[in-house]
Amino acid sequence: MADPPVPAPWTPFPLPSIPNPWPAGTAPNTWDPSQLLPYLESTLAPQIKQAFGQSISLSDLLDLFKRFGTNNLTDQELVRLIEMGIYFARTNLNWQSSAANLEHWLDAGISTTPWTMSSDLVKNRAPITDALCGEYYDLIVAGAQKRIKANPGDLFPSTATTIVGPLGEVIKLTPAASPLAAGGEETLYIEQSVATSGDHTEDIYNAVAAVWLDSRVKVKSEKLATGGWQVTILEWECWFWDDYDWGLSGQSVVIPIHLFDRLGIPNEQRDLFKTYFGIDPSVLDEIKIADKTMLQIEGKEVNMPDGKVLHPKAYRIYGDSTWRFDSAAEPCSRPMTWVVQ
Repeated sequence: MADPPVPAPWTPFPLPSIPNPWPAGTAPNTWDPSQLLPYLESTLAPQIKQAFGQSISLSDLLDLFKRFGTNNLTDQELVRLIEMGIYFARTNLNWQSSAANLEHWLDAGISTTPWTMSSDLVKNRAPITDALCGEYYDLIVAGAQKRIKANPGDLFPSTATTIVGPLGEVIKLTPAASPLAAGGEETLYIEQSVATSGDHTEDIYNAVAAVWLDSRVKVKSEKLATGGWQVTILEWECWFWDDYDWGLSGQSVVIPIHLFDRLGIPNEQRDLFKTYFGIDPSVLDEIKIADKTMLQIEGKEVNMPDGKVLHPKAYRIYGDSTWRFDSAAEPCSRPMTWVVQ
């Protein structure tokens, strides 16, 4: 029986222009694990620095990812990996919001300034608009009708409560009789959690996958001579807020790095990393920063080797402004005026 063919030597692509570490007239056998890693160490340093913003050897990088996959990093190593993920997300994926939010979390424990996101990033997204056109509009109509048809002595809300107003102001709602039955104006409030995206590859999903969406709606009722009431939405104002925390609710930030693809290592060569270096290639596809991982350093003071001290902590995000919503406009097209019989 003929001997099986010997695989041709493999060379990563693309290769940077750097000096050849091997003596003239020699070349590494890149199918030999003892030669592969030193060869990649010498050739891939520029790509690693470009991807992660730090000078780190390939072997140290592989070790970091290997132990990250088994939750076996020190606090300092975990911060370093998170910082590398932030750099990658910002510079290679253009995930500006998620990178900024995650970066702020690393030092939010000593921050005294409210953290805001542009409302423009949220207000026109389809899940937000769909919620306002659908459930929120229906709650406004039902809320007006409930007040108009209320029994004597009914109060709205039934008990005192508070909601989070624009930029964190506290809005107190005190039980009171509704003026709508007699013809008058009243302000209704709605606050619910609404998804911003269902796509984990979007920046907004990893920044705030869902937000608390608030509506402050001023309505007016007029008694009709023919019976019933005409109800009109006079003003509809919206805002959002969210808590950036890690509460073991299954949330995560997933940064797809696909390291082997980025470094130009073909599929055939990747088996060597698993066989000889104990690296499961899937570990190098993404940095998945999940609740359990983050709680390792939540609320701590982390002293980094360069002297920097970080204070990871949950914090609140506010939209930087409110916005007006018009239910009669596209794509909603639901009337601003209706009749209650």
